[in-house]
Amino acid sequence: MKHSLILFIVLVVLADIVFAEVTVSGYAFLENETNHSGIMIEFTAKSPSSITDTAYTSSDGKYSIGLSAGMYEIKFIKEGFLSYTYPEIPTFSVTTALDDVNLETAGISGSVSGIWTRDKVYVIKGDITIEEGDTLIIEAGVQVKLKN
Repeated sequence: MKHSLILFIVLVVLADIVFAEVTVSGYAFLENETNHSGIMIEFTAKSPSSITDTAYTSSDGKYSIGLSAGMYEIKFIKEGFLSYTYPEIPTFSVTTALDDVNLETAGISGSVSGIWTRDKVYVIKGDITIEEGDTLIIEAGVQVKLKN
């Protein structure tokens, strides 16, 4: 009976460790933007106890996700910006706040056309051209920056 009780306690403790959920949170920001919403943070499982999941940032750049304890590869993705992969594969066993991440704009180069609106910052990273027959309308107040 004593051995059965000890075995039961060990199994309960192990189950709690294996199926533990932790909260991972942090901030991710978009270069030259004030609204940082919609950055996708992919947590890709890298250990048997972890489960792949995804979080998204709010307008202030904050994200928070409940994950199974384990090891994860972490990637930050937003269209129009360079993706960022966290430099190491962390093991989460307790609630964790990650370091801030800043996504750099991918920049604009090549042929352009359409309408540039004032609610966005346009970063030019190379030569741009407006093809014959195309138009580019730039609204008043648009911010255009040149990237090295």
